[in-house]
Amino acid sequence: MAEFAYTEALRVLGADASADLGRLLAAACAPGCDPVVYLADFSRQVLLPQTAGVPEEQVEGTMAGRAFTTGEPAASGRDGYARVWVPVLEQTARAGVLALSLPDAGPGSVRQAELLGVFAGLVSFTVGLVVLVAVQLSVLGLYLPPVFNWVVPLKPPQTIISVPVQTAV
Repeated sequence: MAEFAYTEALRVLGADASADLGRLLAAACAPGCDPVVYLADFSRQVLLPQTAGVPEEQVEGTMAGRAFTTGEPAASGRDGYARVWVPVLEQTARAGVLALSLPDAGPGSVRQAELLGVFAGLVSFTVGLVVLVAVQLSVLGLYLPPVFNWVVPLKPPQTIISVPVQTAV
């Protein structure tokens, strides 16, 4: 299997900092790979897809859940392709899994899928960090570089709502 085209994904990200993760992974993959990132909920019981129209996966009893809990790739046959699930890491913590279809589930293909999972984790962590920094800068009224303009609608309200407190006299 040929390597994924990370350069194309980086071009997409460079041209549009708000590009969603699914679009970046699709740019890196060959047609038909159908990449889907699933992130774990806080209870770590459900894997939530980051692509619209894709059902969630339970952690318990699924191939996606096996890859998430063990930290090892899992694969199964599907329509002449292998569906492979690999862990997505944010730094050293497992955040979810990446599922994609590959022509085969040989060691070379699985290794490439693992690297794409690392890439997905790096991008999701970095974009999340950029959003956090941009929101903090805008809330503080500090200079917001033009690259952050897509984040401005995401910032929290700048007013504080307080409930009147009655005191006993």
